[in-house]
Amino acid sequence: MSFSQRYSNALWRFVSRAPGRIIAFAALLALLATGYSSQYLQISSDQDKLVAPDLPFQRQYLDYVKNFGDQENVYVVIETGGNDKGKAEAAKFSEQLATRLSKYPEQLKSIHYRIRPADLGDSALLYAPTAELKTLTSAIAGFAPQLQSWRSDGSLSSLLDLTTSLLQGNTSSAAQNISDPAFASAALGGLSLFLGNIDAGLKDQGKYQPMLDLANAQTEYFFTGPLLIMQIFPIKDYATMDVIGKPLATIKTALAATRAEFPHIKAGVTGRPVLQADEMTTTDKDVTKAGIISTLGVLLLFMYFLRGWLRPVLTVASLGIAIAWTFGFATISVGELNLLSIVFASILIGDGVDFGVHVLTRYNEARGDGQNAPDAVHTALMFCTPNVLISALTSATAFIAVTGFDFLGLAQLGLIAGVGILLCAIVMLTLLPALFLKIDTRQRATDKPTRAIRLRFLNPLLEHPVLVLSILGMLTLAAAPGLVKVFETPFNYNLLELQSKDLESVYYEQRIIEKSDASTWYAAFLTHDLEQVKRITQQLKAIPSVGEIKSVLTVLPSEQEEKIALLTKTANILGDVSIATPAAPHPQKLITSLKNLVQALESLEEKLFSAGANTELEQLGKTLDSARSALAQLEAPNAVTQNRLAHIQNQVHADLSGGLTLLKRWLAAKAIKPADLPPAIKQNFIAQDGQYQVMASPAGNVWDWPTMERFIKDMRQIDANVTGVVVSTYEGASLMRETFLKAAILTLVLVITLLWLFSRNLTYVALSLLPLAIGLIWLLELMGWLGIQFNLANFFAIPILISISVQGGVSLIARWKLMESGTLFQTSTPSAIVLTFGTTMIGFGGLLVAHHRGLSSLGAIMVLGSLTILLATLLIVPVILQLIKNHQAQGILTT
Repeated sequence: MSFSQRYSNALWRFVSRAPGRIIAFAALLALLATGYSSQYLQISSDQDKLVAPDLPFQRQYLDYVKNFGDQENVYVVIETGGNDKGKAEAAKFSEQLATRLSKYPEQLKSIHYRIRPADLGDSALLYAPTAELKTLTSAIAGFAPQLQSWRSDGSLSSLLDLTTSLLQGNTSSAAQNISDPAFASAALGGLSLFLGNIDAGLKDQGKYQPMLDLANAQTEYFFTGPLLIMQIFPIKDYATMDVIGKPLATIKTALAATRAEFPHIKAGVTGRPVLQADEMTTTDKDVTKAGIISTLGVLLLFMYFLRGWLRPVLTVASLGIAIAWTFGFATISVGELNLLSIVFASILIGDGVDFGVHVLTRYNEARGDGQNAPDAVHTALMFCTPNVLISALTSATAFIAVTGFDFLGLAQLGLIAGVGILLCAIVMLTLLPALFLKIDTRQRATDKPTRAIRLRFLNPLLEHPVLVLSILGMLTLAAAPGLVKVFETPFNYNLLELQSKDLESVYYEQRIIEKSDASTWYAAFLTHDLEQVKRITQQLKAIPSVGEIKSVLTVLPSEQEEKIALLTKTANILGDVSIATPAAPHPQKLITSLKNLVQALESLEEKLFSAGANTELEQLGKTLDSARSALAQLEAPNAVTQNRLAHIQNQVHADLSGGLTLLKRWLAAKAIKPADLPPAIKQNFIAQDGQYQVMASPAGNVWDWPTMERFIKDMRQIDANVTGVVVSTYEGASLMRETFLKAAILTLVLVITLLWLFSRNLTYVALSLLPLAIGLIWLLELMGWLGIQFNLANFFAIPILISISVQGGVSLIARWKLMESGTLFQTSTPSAIVLTFGTTMIGFGGLLVAHHRGLSSLGAIMVLGSLTILLATLLIVPVILQLIKNHQAQGILTT
């Protein structure tokens, strides 16, 4: 008795002695594993954990994150239409959304969407361009004498008189021609507010609008192209499965409410954290749906092929037990599933159930031949055990071998799937036979047998083996252009194209790429030397692949010495800005002052009409309406105005006093150094250890691999140690593809080695691998014709296909060696092979309905690859074996 026969017999004795105990133990262990994994197994969407932390590029990136903190924002993208009206509406939209989000400081650390002078502190004027600052200080210097004369009085009427004098050009400060549209527009804005406040105050309506609100003047919103982008930093909770779940839900809820107020505005959220969260949610749903579809599909396939339901149900139940054990192992060994290892259940459904298929079909055949349940189980185990073990070892070894790779995402999948395949083999060789013994013992051998579908219709192929091989060869050559095309098509590294195209985050990431100069990714240069920051910035400006550049220099004012000299001189001219407390307003004086102002405005109206300044004319018309309305109220009989006038005068006094005091502080600004920057700004550019960072975003589509590759190459010309999200992603994607390629080669080597150790016969090894070689050629040809591109998600299908491809050839050869008469297609083995590859196709076919395009493409290649290898197994191996038989060379293959 051979060694394989001895351990097959030993396994039979183990199963037959206590089938009930085996069933009870397996079920109890599955229950414990299910409960434990449901309580403690986590799903991680952190892409930084997919790569070994000791790799140089990853270590640099993790140190950078530790030093500067997490700088990955959520971006709310608001579409403006690219016109002034749309931008104004988008600004209102952002203000309303920010108001809603500001109620959740425990979830959102910061919200940035605009810059106001108030955000810049007392140094606000230092940020103004030098030319604009000269114009401003000149205007202040010219206006100072009139301001000094008015502040000694401080009354409303004298302010109206001063305004009239300025409009008429009767003062030395009227260097600007008021009929100039540009100047008129700026002047009329303030005047419109002034007269509007008087009119509304007399009517006792509306809220006072500040005229000299310098802190909020000239607010700059974060417009880039036709988009307004809000940057929101969520507080992340790494103790939960969904790191930004609560903040993201809050943002989306507030966004939906704001959209309802502005139904004509389009807006959405994106950013790396959102893309990761959406990918995790989509993947989780897709895998769950695929698992349900696959399980039901496998069960229906079994029932159709095996002409019954009980034994297929037992086989699928056994698979469920093995998957439950694997979940328990995953929880104990790694504790969490990542974006790759989450698909291990699909692998087990498609691959692990194959072992049960061979046991089941051989058991059914024995029962159909009249054997009782114990004898049929013994026959099935004697035939299937060696083949199942060699198939399980080749598949499991191929998966487990990648655990030593630096790409931890694949290493984790390899460990879990490899152990899971071994567990499936153990279950199918112990639990499934035990179930047959317990449940099928009552069925008599004389009962009507259940026979699986046989593939006798393929027998004619064996009558003309040379013709069949010739036809297949010609068809392969005819499809060769597809093979050429697939090799000419570049590998797709674009991670964005793996996600569901229906996701809002994907759509708005594309909008940022297509419609703006901004980018959510950047490279980071680190240095302790501020002069080096300047040198790096200058070098980056000369590189075409670089888009936006940010550093501490970006937020430090330029030409500070010249600006401070201007401000100091202007502050001396302006002098004291305290305003005297005015006497009670006199209605008659106000009437006179308003009449004079109306006349001056009417004169200005004629000048603007002559200049063709239509926009300013419209603005002036509203200003005149307010002046005339206020005048009418003052002149009305029995008008109750004294208290209201006093209130208006006090508001104006407080408004201008506050504004002038703030202006005086701004004029006294001191030079700003990096250490003087506000913490919210400083933390983006200066690390805890004092390092400065220069942030460079790529020009063009950062998700496009050639663009990213060229950008990284250019960045490393400046500093070989450059880091950042874009560098980490580039290196991670490169490592992923390299790992998949190494995994495919290693898997092939291990499969060949195991086949050789099992058979010690090169012909056996070659015949076992022939379906793989031919099947992969056919797969690549089909991919070329169908336009399917390899990417970072589906390339792993190749090592999986290599690991599962030998099952068919090994089983056919083993059955052929035992045959004394008839053909292979008259046995149940080809049917079992169809079932095994059919389960693989169904197991991964469930992914075809996935919204995640990466998972869907993985499912497509696995289905096509399984189909082509199945066809190669059924159409080539039996034909070649028939040729060997015809030449009377059966002894070539030895165990």
